[in-house]
Amino acid sequence: MTTYYTFTLILFLFIYSAHSQTEQKKATDTVKEQTADTFFSYHPDGTISMEVPLEDGLKSGNGILLGEDGNIVGIRHYKSDTLNGFGLLLNENTFKPKHIYQSKNGKPEGVLINFYDSGIIKKFRTADIFNDSQILEFHENGVIKEIGQTKKGKAHGTFFYFDVNGKLEKRVEYEEGNIAK
Repeated sequence: MTTYYTFTLILFLFIYSAHSQTEQKKATDTVKEQTADTFFSYHPDGTISMEVPLEDGLKSGNGILLGEDGNIVGIRHYKSDTLNGFGLLLNENTFKPKHIYQSKNGKPEGVLINFYDSGIIKKFRTADIFNDSQILEFHENGVIKEIGQTKKGKAHGTFFYFDVNGKLEKRVEYEEGNIAK
């Protein structure tokens, strides 16, 4: 009988220890792991948040972003451990595009496209919003809403505003973010 209780106690301590280690690992935020050919990072609950192929020990190629439920919620392109190329983030409920962006040498550069939950393009602009860029914005029905440009990240020049049917409503002149007088 004593052997039975000793065995039960040892089994209980083993299970408790294993459970405790699992809970401790889950509490760690974004644990990173690297195998010979793949880089992984994790959500706080322990599920994989990102998986990127490695080439010569560096992130290279299309990395997938995963939600806590394991569904793909985006893609990032790496070259020699640096974000380079297009990335895609999906709406986690509809799996339609949420953002498409372009990076170069780890920084946003090129285009940024934002989408409504329906998947229709909301805004098309230059990814670096703090410099000179062009902006195209659309109504939820897909019709043009606004056309303009920025200088050092602020509205500059003529902006055209359209109603939901595409009819030009107004033109506004801006100078470094302020309406020109």
